[in-house]
Amino acid sequence: MYWQQLALTNDNSAYEEGGAREDLMDFCQEFLKLIEALHVLNNSSNSRKKWLSKLPSEQREVIAEMNQLERLSEDEIAKPKLVIKAFCGSFSYSYTNSEISDLLDAVITYEGEKKVYKHNLILSYLCMNCLLRIAYINSKKKNLSGINK
Repeated sequence: MYWQQLALTNDNSAYEEGGAREDLMDFCQEFLKLIEALHVLNNSSNSRKKWLSKLPSEQREVIAEMNQLERLSEDEIAKPKLVIKAFCGSFSYSYTNSEISDLLDAVITYEGEKKVYKHNLILSYLCMNCLLRIAYINSKKKNLSGINK
């Protein structure tokens, strides 16, 4: 995750201390697995299959090539809802919101040598927030405090 790299090298971020950096790395690793699990669920929907079937074969091949899973095991691919429940059980919704907000701040304030395209940062943040909301709603946790209705 590029934002993680920027946050870890930003001297003016919430990740100046070792414990915070370690928490960020753990969070990002699990967040990427969560995104893949949500992707697996999305790909299994009938409407998605119908939409893909209407595309020319070349486009279907490009989409398939770009959508390779890297983090989930075969068992996790077979049962993506367990990945979602595990994520939601490990991190509170308010913590995940704080973490992605801190990541956004770290990217905005980054002044190092890596190139940062800052034009769509808020849109990227909102997409991450939306994925988190979907995960917590999907996990059917009884305590969804902090999720705006």
